Amino acid sequence: MNSITLFFKKFKKLTPPHYALKISVINAVQESIGIMIEKKDITITGKNIHIKNRPAVKNEIFLKKSAILERVKKEYTSIVDIL
Repeated sequence: MNSITLFFKKFKKLTPPHYALKISVINAVQESIGIMIEKKDITITGKNIHIKNRPAVKNEIFLKKSAILERVKKEYTSIVDIL
């Protein structure tokens, strides 16, 4: 029984697949516009990033969209657009 427990213990530390990408987007937005967004506000679908937040924040993000995408693409080249 202990061998099964030890086997599954290593899977406990795994993070969701888009966790690192969300952190990268949060950091890029923070560096570009100085506004902190939360992980729950970011959704990844395919090659697009969807950000749900207040309209004023979304406008700031879209004004600096190219700079944010450039920073994110340094780590994740598969990302195409921010929606």
